[in-house]
Amino acid sequence: LKPTELLPACIDILHTFEPAKTTVDSHHREYVKRHRIQDATDVKFLHQVLYGCQRYKKLLKVFLSSFYFNHSAEAARSDQPLYTVLAYLAILRLEELTFPNFKR
Repeated sequence: LKPTELLPACIDILHTFEPAKTTVDSHHREYVKRHRIQDATDVKFLHQVLYGCQRYKKLLKVFLSSFYFNHSAEAARSDQPLYTVLAYLAILRLEELTFPNFKR
């Protein structure tokens, strides 16, 4: 996937995940299969983002609560999966991802 396609895929995989019905691994497997994502790097990145957003859910929730409190007029609650993925990447993966790649 191109960088412009990877972020929407991360948002979609997180948005469609239902923890009461399936596990992270099962959802990831089904998502990759359904969307025919074959590149090993993309598959791994999607899994890491989904897993990371679930693992650090409480931390991200605190961050997003503060974000919404300070930017309630500009930020739509319906965009929560987008903000969750961006917060995860910026807070926990920026050093590994590097800022130029994050900007893309």
